[in-house]
Amino acid sequence: TESAAQRPGDGLKQLASFQATQTSDPLAYKLVEEALKLGRKRTKKELIYEALKEYVDTRKRLDLTDLAGKVRFRKDCDYKAMREGK
Repeated sequence: TESAAQRPGDGLKQLASFQATQTSDPLAYKLVEEALKLGRKRTKKELIYEALKEYVDTRKRLDLTDLAGKVRFRKDCDYKAMREGK
């Protein structure tokens, strides 16, 4: 059986609950405060949402880089023109 820490979604629940807790780790506290200022966020909840969104977007982009050099175009395909919308 899966332990509570291994169930899908539990990590996100724990991360989301962070916004309601205080941390005793001074480094984490400083990082949160700095991120709130840099991101111009008013709440830790907003900060966590944006951080998770950026994380997911970054991971998706990294997955796409795995395709580099593996995609072959037809000889008559002008992929550069496609980028420009032509």
